[in-house]
Amino acid sequence: MKIVPKYEWIIWLYLIDSENPWPTVAIFSWIHWDEISGIRAAKKLLSDIRTWKIPIRKGRIMLLIWANRKAIKAGKRYMRDNLNRLFIDEIKGEWYEYERSKELKEVLKKCEYILDLHSTSWLSVPYIMTEKKHVPFAKKLWIPTMVVWWGQLGSAFITGDTDGYINSHWWVWFTFEAWDHLSPEWAKNAYRISLNYLSILKLIDESHFQEIAGDRKYVKMENIYICESGAFEFRLPLPENFQPIRKGVLIWMDGNKEVRAEKDMILVMPNIANPKKWEDVFFIGKLLK
Repeated sequence: MKIVPKYEWIIWLYLIDSENPWPTVAIFSWIHWDEISGIRAAKKLLSDIRTWKIPIRKGRIMLLIWANRKAIKAGKRYMRDNLNRLFIDEIKGEWYEYERSKELKEVLKKCEYILDLHSTSWLSVPYIMTEKKHVPFAKKLWIPTMVVWWGQLGSAFITGDTDGYINSHWWVWFTFEAWDHLSPEWAKNAYRISLNYLSILKLIDESHFQEIAGDRKYVKMENIYICESGAFEFRLPLPENFQPIRKGVLIWMDGNKEVRAEKDMILVMPNIANPKKWEDVFFIGKLLK
């Protein structure tokens, strides 16, 4: 096994090579500076591999520790643009996030499997996001909650994330939200899912697999609500991810406009971190049997 830091001159990218071919797996962390569960998990994974606590049996791992290093050093989610909206082949520019996305897209092109580690700004259980075609694989990861049909929303407001970019190239992808930012379990969950992912692909021994406990729940994305006014106020007492909402309930005020549930729904990813005009505020989901 060999470990190559700063692989292909990409800062904070480590190539971990078993020297037994296939598959190549990418694990990304810290695209947004306030989502630190991923970097803690990635650093522990790197340390455990380096010290042979977790030997790599086959394949290669592209382990990205700091996806968005300049924004992280500045204590911001991004410098100019959200890096997780710039994974688009046709995009052109000369600013920092554009150049970084260009580097990272080249990393993704070398991989067959991708795991992107995040956490949430709202109260939430840990969950995984993927597409319908990858559900059989995702079930093997044994995550309590799964969100599907992200790519089928077709909204320009979420175009350019790693999920959409990977999906457009037909690779196998998963985004894992480890819990909310303040949960004491977030980094542990991100580490567990990384081990589960690698063990299912047989890059590491199956003895490292560990189930994340919780009731099984599958949620289909159906729509997205975008902030139109730049001024909002949630009217739910305590917005919580995967909260069931009955038809007619007042969810929030968009300026002077009341936004009510048009039908029975599941509230997905409520953005309580002061969304700007034309940013997503929440997603509308449906509980699948």
